[in-house]
Amino acid sequence: MLYLSEYFEAHRDEYVARLKRFSTEGDWAGWAIFFLEAVFAQAVSARSRADHVLELVADYRDRARAGTRTQTAFAAIELIMERVYVSAPELTAYAQRDYRTAKGALETLASLGIVAPVLSSYPQLWVAQELLDLIYRS
Repeated sequence: MLYLSEYFEAHRDEYVARLKRFSTEGDWAGWAIFFLEAVFAQAVSARSRADHVLELVADYRDRARAGTRTQTAFAAIELIMERVYVSAPELTAYAQRDYRTAKGALETLASLGIVAPVLSSYPQLWVAQELLDLIYRS
């Protein structure tokens, strides 16, 4: 969850300058400080994303509780948190339910705004777009 390249890209001029000073002047300390600042900043960002993911999964569970009683929908939420993109065959295997039950659970989650079908996918994929956006937001 630490995307150091994101930090380096955002601080590109300093990144290049620090690397140049390191290679031409042996400025280990300057490079180490810059690198540790990058690790710290990305760790704070990762922690924040993780906290938001935990809030989102709690929201997903609350929405599911309000909209369905099927345990397959709750199993689907767990699978979604692992994979973001899921299919009914994957849910069938994961939840040990039949295909129709798995597909129905995904359709129920779609009606609750938790997942959406991915157009032109075979087998039909469902994506938790909120989760995807949260994980990969810039």
